[in-house]
Amino acid sequence: MNSRNAQRQYRGWRLLCIAAVLFAAVFAHAQGPAVEAKQYRFEVETIKPNARRDGSWKLEFTVDGFTAMGVPLRKVIEEAYGTYDRERLTGLPPWGESELWDIEAKFDAATVSDYKDLTIDQRRQMLRALLAERFKVATHHETRDIDAFALVIAKDGPKIKQTPPEKIPEFEVKGSDGLVTQSQRGVVEITGTSMKGLAGWLRGPAGRIVLDKTGLPGRYDISLRWTPEDFSATAMSAPDTGGPSIFSALQEQLGLKLQLGKFPMDSLVVDHAERPSEN
Repeated sequence: MNSRNAQRQYRGWRLLCIAAVLFAAVFAHAQGPAVEAKQYRFEVETIKPNARRDGSWKLEFTVDGFTAMGVPLRKVIEEAYGTYDRERLTGLPPWGESELWDIEAKFDAATVSDYKDLTIDQRRQMLRALLAERFKVATHHETRDIDAFALVIAKDGPKIKQTPPEKIPEFEVKGSDGLVTQSQRGVVEITGTSMKGLAGWLRGPAGRIVLDKTGLPGRYDISLRWTPEDFSATAMSAPDTGGPSIFSALQEQLGLKLQLGKFPMDSLVVDHAERPSEN
């Protein structure tokens, strides 16, 4: 190619680029200013000290908002940030652990239908905004090394049954994971849970944080039976009580295994919190 032809092609390419830029500018002007993402907020918030002191409590996202009864600030923060492990939440004032609160947060009744498809994460963002406004909660994140169990696939492979797509439970609150159909000491049955969801559930019987390291996608039906006991990092087998420990049951019944280790985890530090003013 001679220099004259190269110059012609270069001039043509520049004209095309200029035209594209002008078209984009005109199109953007015609569309008007960018629309900001909608900020969802609770319209009605009632917060008061819990007066019953009968030991009963409730905490859940509902179709039309959020309800908590007889819970400390710690539990509300745990729900707002999806951080349910005591080791990963520090800095609360003493009253944030001991004083109990009743909270009713509702969407505007006229707009409930607009909120029905909100995910768990979107609802948690709304709850964080409530905590910042009413309890003046301020936080920051840190990465800390924490002792935990890794849920992994055992030597002989998994023995779990994948839930058919049509059998995966549907929840009123989007993003919920797994339907517990039976739960008592030493017995649990869950339909349509992810491995992350199973790991979260195992935190109770295993006695410490459990992280999903199986690499298994999808949802599964879980049926597990074991002999409950007090667990520690060094006591990983059940006494002779007629049934397996949670550790043995996982391997024998599900083909999964818990391995103890130290893992870097995102941790939440509460920098400030105040008791809310009365409504």
